[in-house]
Amino acid sequence: MQNEMKKSKKILGAIFSSLAFGVFFLAMTFSITFFQFTEEEALPMGAYVFLMIIFGLPLLGIIINLILRIKEVLGGEEDEASKY
Repeated sequence: MQNEMKKSKKILGAIFSSLAFGVFFLAMTFSITFFQFTEEEALPMGAYVFLMIIFGLPLLGIIINLILRIKEVLGGEEDEASKY
């Protein structure tokens, strides 16, 4: 029971931190996109695509990192490492 509680706390911590960083990058992406298509003077399309890639890659990394972290916690790798 105690071990399950530790695992759920670690998973929730990973989810909340991923959400915090993900919301930041999504907000930046949405604000750039909003102003790109609503302002009279927009960025050149090449610069816009470059910015979307720059802010999209961390989002992909956050998702991959969250999945790997949950697998690590559920797999008990931390418990194994603490024995040594």
